[in-house]
Amino acid sequence: MTDGSPAALSLTEVTYRRDDTVILAPPGVTWSIESGTSWVVLGRNGSGKTTLVRIAALREHPSSGSVTVFGEQLGRVDIRPLRRRIGFASPAMLDLLRPTLTAFQCVVTARHDALEPWWHTYTSADDEAALTAMTEVGVARLAE
Repeated sequence: MTDGSPAALSLTEVTYRRDDTVILAPPGVTWSIESGTSWVVLGRNGSGKTTLVRIAALREHPSSGSVTVFGEQLGRVDIRPLRRRIGFASPAMLDLLRPTLTAFQCVVTARHDALEPWWHTYTSADDEAALTAMTEVGVARLAE
């Protein structure tokens, strides 16, 4: 971070345990990502990749260690506004969506990091942005 700004993401000795299963073992994961960089997480099945990314995307809390996103420490800040700044996609998200939602509704709700369109009010500009995004990735024909 040569310009003195905080890392976009900083994990320090992050561990994760689900029930009796240790997924990210001590001493934990320490990782820093600067704004404007791209990363790929590689590893064998069951190695904790998805858990690590879910923690980085503020979808899970670590069992120990600290997570700082955009200069804000997880556990000391309302994460809802931060989540809107983090792109997160996972096949597991499909299980969270109501099967009767249209593709367009799924895209427009991302504006507020929501899973249902009735949780927020959307403007025509929001609708237009969602349709533009779908068009840019070549799936606008699937909107309905």
